[in-house]
Amino acid sequence: MLTGQVGLVADKRFWMGRAILRITRWQYHHVVIATSDTHCISSEPGATRRRLISDYTNIVWSQYAMTEKQAHLIAGIAEHSIGVKYDYLACVAHAVAAITRVDTPLRIQTWLAQRAPTTCSALAQVAVNAAGLRTPHAPLPTPNDWHLLYRARGWVDA
Repeated sequence: MLTGQVGLVADKRFWMGRAILRITRWQYHHVVIATSDTHCISSEPGATRRRLISDYTNIVWSQYAMTEKQAHLIAGIAEHSIGVKYDYLACVAHAVAAITRVDTPLRIQTWLAQRAPTTCSALAQVAVNAAGLRTPHAPLPTPNDWHLLYRARGWVDA
């Protein structure tokens, strides 16, 4: 069952994904949450929305060992976030950090994380944390933080 798993996306079909990958030198630029075997929730510019998993060409899924209750909790939190505005300010902070290769100060990350808008990585962190599973430690995670977690867990090659 794919429900509740977190997907890392490296889709180079769109200019935004290509730009993020080029500027940051990350392997992945987006994070989604599976709500079924065919659908996922994506926090993206504009607002959080439901998408077909097949909308993305390259997804690497987490391999969390979870109960059905945990899976449905994660999916439910993701579904509940549909329509939540995207956090452009957090993306600016991520971009500046990626370009300068200097982390955003912790207190700014914390402040950004406590605001109502969300990013793809932050939504996944909130949902997976609620289920009591391990997520990236940064208060304002990036797709790269998720990638590092995947590597540490052995879900992707180093």
